[in-house]
Amino acid sequence: MSAAPALDPKGDRILIDKPWAMFPLLYLMQAMPVHIVQDVSTLVYKDLGIPNAEIAKWTSLIALPWSMQFLLGPLVDFNSTKRRWILGGQLFIAIGLILAALSIGTKDAFAVSLAILMVTAISSALCNIATDGFYIISLTKYQREGLAPVQTTCYRLGRLAVVFGMVKGAGWMISQQQVAPERAWTTVLTIAAVVYLLGHVVLRLVLKPVESDEPRPETEPNQTGQNLKRTLALVFTGLTTYFALNGLVRLVAHGLWSLLGADPVGKWKGWMLSAPVDPEILRWGPIPAGNNPLLAELIQFVVCGTIAVASQAFFRRSVKGSEMETGLRTFFFQDGIVPLLIFVLFYRFPEAMIGKMTGLFYRDDLTKGGLGLTTEIVGDIKGLFGVIGIIVGGIIGGYIVHRVGLKRAFWMVALAMHVPNLLYLAASYQQSMFADNMMLLRAVELVDQAGYGIGYAAYFVYLMSFAAKGHYQTTHYAIAAGLGALCISLAGILGGILQSNFGWSGTFWGVMILGIPALWTLLIIPVEQDKSVQVQVE
Repeated sequence: MSAAPALDPKGDRILIDKPWAMFPLLYLMQAMPVHIVQDVSTLVYKDLGIPNAEIAKWTSLIALPWSMQFLLGPLVDFNSTKRRWILGGQLFIAIGLILAALSIGTKDAFAVSLAILMVTAISSALCNIATDGFYIISLTKYQREGLAPVQTTCYRLGRLAVVFGMVKGAGWMISQQQVAPERAWTTVLTIAAVVYLLGHVVLRLVLKPVESDEPRPETEPNQTGQNLKRTLALVFTGLTTYFALNGLVRLVAHGLWSLLGADPVGKWKGWMLSAPVDPEILRWGPIPAGNNPLLAELIQFVVCGTIAVASQAFFRRSVKGSEMETGLRTFFFQDGIVPLLIFVLFYRFPEAMIGKMTGLFYRDDLTKGGLGLTTEIVGDIKGLFGVIGIIVGGIIGGYIVHRVGLKRAFWMVALAMHVPNLLYLAASYQQSMFADNMMLLRAVELVDQAGYGIGYAAYFVYLMSFAAKGHYQTTHYAIAAGLGALCISLAGILGGILQSNFGWSGTFWGVMILGIPALWTLLIIPVEQDKSVQVQVE
């Protein structure tokens, strides 16, 4: 006679009896590629001498896969098992990190490493979707609630290891050991890749299959192949639409620059289309247009716009009547979707711009409006004190939301997120005072990131309430999280434009102005009291 299934204290059947043996490591590893691409890469390229605007634009672009999780979610949800997606994605990430490390010292380091990190980000996005889905379907509600603090702490430890450990290590090698930046970053990226690969090997041993993690039954011939084609069509649509709109915006900006006097050294010079001074700085479009940047942007707009329209038409034809269409429709046609979309795109926008641009602000020379800090000091400020701030803020925000409810807490925590941005505006006007006072800068980063952690608590609870509806929870969560991450990429691109045109003071004034629509979103979203959702800070 077979033994009775094990039950948790709430009476639910236990599928994994030792979740602590796998999920802490899973979420620690989940943080590593995300923050290498989104945070560390900006400092790598700064040390390689790449201009701020190009860094902000291209590091925001390679972060788009996390924004496009809403396109990738159905592919993971409807094909194969979450376990296979996790292990396969981690292997690709490890290979990508190794190749990125090797590319830093090459002649075309900027372009090559960007391409490698883009593929790594896609693998990470797929792996993240599978990890979150596996967490939901393999644990009971009681287990998820008990493991939530450990899960989120391990994610933050992964961020700490990357933003503090890697940046501090590279900075120490550059400043104390007089190692060339290229060699220093190659070394720390290689170490990170080896550590990640070792974690992957461990998970291959401890991440056991569970019966709830089964592929969905085939509802059409060659379902996996069809869903792969549909996903690629969606990705092509998203990327080419981005490039088409980018070309359109630059054409309009160049036209406005012409109308405003066409001064190549005036305050609107950042809107002027010009060929890159350094041919090693990657720029989309100039190949078929020679040295004519205006023609290059026009070609980009026409070609990418045409591909976007064709890809979208193919997707609409191929997805009709499929389960993927059902998963997408149940999210995008639910009640309250328009206010949700506005909320996820604007609520975190100012703070996302701060997160992308402050590392560059710290590193820029005093003569350029920055604070002139070394890479080592930036690792100390952002990596250590920033992560401590977000941990403390997450705990405070989670307590506030749980204690008083989301509806009453929202305005309080939103102000906590956006008001500390005034500190960076003050630093841009009092450069010497802030640059000479490390304790003051650490306090600024600590307060800012604590405010972000507090504000993110309510954001996460609200998104989870939407994602938890219906039968496609993995798909819905991926859509909500991906759309929320889109603001990070857009904020970085806008931050680069503002900085190149208006300097650092103008950038931080832009952050403060964008806080108005961020807070306005709280007036248009329907909010219900909900104290049952566990809070996670990314």
